[in-house]
Amino acid sequence: MNLFVGESKKAISVFLLILIILGCDSSSQPTRENTDDNPDQEEEKEDVFTIAVLPDTQYYTSEKHGGTVELFERQIDWIISNYEDSNIQYVVHLGDLVEHGEKEMIEWERAKEVMYKLEDPLPEFPDGIPYGISVGNHDQEPFGNANIEGTNKGYNRFFGKNHFEGRDYYGGSYGEDNDNHYGLFSYKDENFIVMFLEYNEPGNENYDADLEQNIYQWGKKVLEDYSDRKAIIISHSLLARPEGSSMTEGGKGDNSVQSEFTNQGARIYEEFKSSPNVFMMLCGHRSGEGLRIDNFKENTIKSFLSDYQSRENEKGQREGGGALMRTLELNLTKNTVKIETFKPTTTGRKIREMDGDSYFTLPLFN
Repeated sequence: MNLFVGESKKAISVFLLILIILGCDSSSQPTRENTDDNPDQEEEKEDVFTIAVLPDTQYYTSEKHGGTVELFERQIDWIISNYEDSNIQYVVHLGDLVEHGEKEMIEWERAKEVMYKLEDPLPEFPDGIPYGISVGNHDQEPFGNANIEGTNKGYNRFFGKNHFEGRDYYGGSYGEDNDNHYGLFSYKDENFIVMFLEYNEPGNENYDADLEQNIYQWGKKVLEDYSDRKAIIISHSLLARPEGSSMTEGGKGDNSVQSEFTNQGARIYEEFKSSPNVFMMLCGHRSGEGLRIDNFKENTIKSFLSDYQSRENEKGQREGGGALMRTLELNLTKNTVKIETFKPTTTGRKIREMDGDSYFTLPLFN
């Protein structure tokens, strides 16, 4: 009797051991989301980075129309504070850094003090956060003069070729000045070139047609040399404000009306639409927000206008732009670009504009 009980207990023990082993085999198999070769796991980690965009800052540096240097500093401080969280890889200034050309050099001193903050070394960026500045008509002397004499005491003194040469993101320029130049940056497996073309508007009394053609030929050759890089063109004047939209009031746009090109914008598009790596163009100059999408052969070019210098607050007062700026979030995994327009606050928060031409998403490449 005791033997039978002993044998029964032994059989039960073996049976339980088998169940435990089977249970361990089952539970020890890695789940789908924990495997190294799980594609879903990889898709969850999207390749996303940001380009920060600074519209016309002329009323901050001139302290005009309610603008202050502090509002300009707020933009730059936000970029520096958020470059890791937002994965900011490049900063674009759309031109009109100053208001009075070379007549008020204090404005260039103020601009230098603020923009140079981006140059402080960071772990990811030994040369500082990569940036470039477009030459606007108010950055030239006299306004709209595209010759070197118009920028040699201001723009090229503080942001000239000599200042940027040697930085890993600086590509080169047309001639000896930096009025037309390009920058280079990469994120993951995608390489980019950002080309800055100076203000030279047909119809302006200081328009230079010969210089224009020389610059366009230079620019097309550069884009051909860097045909493996996606290209963004920055020029101060590209788009007009869409018909029916407001230059003083925000929060009501919807991108339902496409912007028309300015005189210079039409020339730039016609010259560079045949460069298949160009996918985006950015501008300021005309107060307001605008979007234009053009297709040529198999390529799509999206152009964006953002300029807030004429905006009024709820009391009808101008604030020089109110620190409004933009970010472009490029999602390489989803092939999208998300545009956000916002005011950075003194506490680092973002006050977003949520209307349709301030906060929206489009396909990135075609």
